[in-house]
Amino acid sequence: NRLGHVSAWFTVAAAFDAGPIANRAGNVPLGFALVLAGVQAALAAARISARRASIADWFLAFGSAALIWAIVVGGAVSPSPDIATNAMIYVAAWAVLVVSPAPTSFTRRLIPFVIALGACSMKLFAAPAVIATGAYAVLASPGDGGVRRYLRRVLICAGLAVSIVGPFIAANLVASGCPAFPSPIACLDAPWSIGVSRAADYATYVRDV
Repeated sequence: NRLGHVSAWFTVAAAFDAGPIANRAGNVPLGFALVLAGVQAALAAARISARRASIADWFLAFGSAALIWAIVVGGAVSPSPDIATNAMIYVAAWAVLVVSPAPTSFTRRLIPFVIALGACSMKLFAAPAVIATGAYAVLASPGDGGVRRYLRRVLICAGLAVSIVGPFIAANLVASGCPAFPSPIACLDAPWSIGVSRAADYATYVRDV
């Protein structure tokens, strides 16, 4: 079952898995995420100490600190994409705070949506973040084009979703026969497929953990 897991996060580890550290680079991505979170926390803390902080800076400072605490205290030494996905979700929320204080363009409002899509390509539990940031991108500013303007925005968001998350779903089909593994939804009836019942059992196990 575990060999059925597919995540864009694994491609980060693959880039380091060569030369003298081959087969020893599984935890490099988590260290990379920890460094990025530390940099984010330091930048936000600097703005807070200079009394130039916005609500987005406070959100980033506390979110980064919480993530670092989870990694260090929780002993999360693992190539799992869970922590990276959580980090991307709160960065997407932070991006909404950065973009939203003043009226802004649809293109800028797509930034949190693209970040959330990146999180979803790592782990599908980021899907609610995709829905929330997508709704923000489409509905935050009414525009002058009426229904046609909204439809255009929806089509653009759908195209981005297919281009970013589509390869992840395709890789899931190849690896496990289930497009949203470990979810049993739409599992193929194919020789290499894990199958609906086994995927459902594994999904229950993951949920219980």
